[in-house]
Amino acid sequence: MSEQQSLEPIKHEAGFLDLIEKVVTSPDISVEKVRALLDMQLQMEDRRASAAFDTAMIAAQSQVQAIAWDKANPHTKSNYVSYPKIDKMLRPVYKANGFAVSFDTEASLKPGEMIMACDVSHKDGHTRRYRLPMPIDGSGPKGGGVMTGPQAVGNGTSYGMRYLVKMIWNIPFLVDKDDTDGNEGYEPITPKQAADLRALAEETGSDVKKFCDYFKIDVIENLPASMYESAVKAFEKKRKAA
Repeated sequence: MSEQQSLEPIKHEAGFLDLIEKVVTSPDISVEKVRALLDMQLQMEDRRASAAFDTAMIAAQSQVQAIAWDKANPHTKSNYVSYPKIDKMLRPVYKANGFAVSFDTEASLKPGEMIMACDVSHKDGHTRRYRLPMPIDGSGPKGGGVMTGPQAVGNGTSYGMRYLVKMIWNIPFLVDKDDTDGNEGYEPITPKQAADLRALAEETGSDVKKFCDYFKIDVIENLPASMYESAVKAFEKKRKAA
């Protein structure tokens, strides 16, 4: 067999080991050509792994399902889908197609910003990193600081995780107002309703902060109008129990 034939890329591990043995025992094959062969071998393996990744991603994206909103943001008056709900739908899909995901952050050259990253690894050996810049300056939708530094990082991380997986797996979100998908968000309660709730909280000795935490709002005035009756009933129930 000629040297040219012996230096063809190896398609199977056994053939590659045979080549290594031949190199060790034969002085006719130069180190430079062996190094070139190794580079070719790695490139072929990378291409095969990348092709397997693409095939599995196509299959996974055909299996993902549209998700309806389950959370409301009082600051932007819009709805969104929480990461646990996304994960419940998505995890069985990507696992069945041989994927695993992990998240990371990278430093950004822009002040008040971080890079949220997601590594998607496939069982055949290929990994891709997806990135999304996220503001962490703590400012609200109308400007001005509304969060501490750690809160801004936590908020940016949560937002970044949701939107990275949305983009990677092409998940249809049916309700995000920013996506102009027809959802109009929600209206907060009126000032009178807010005053009535504060009066009920005082009357029943309720902790307003715990009330806000339960409804995932920062102040009573941001309670969605659709939740007002539930809030009133909760206070009345506590008053009767007392």
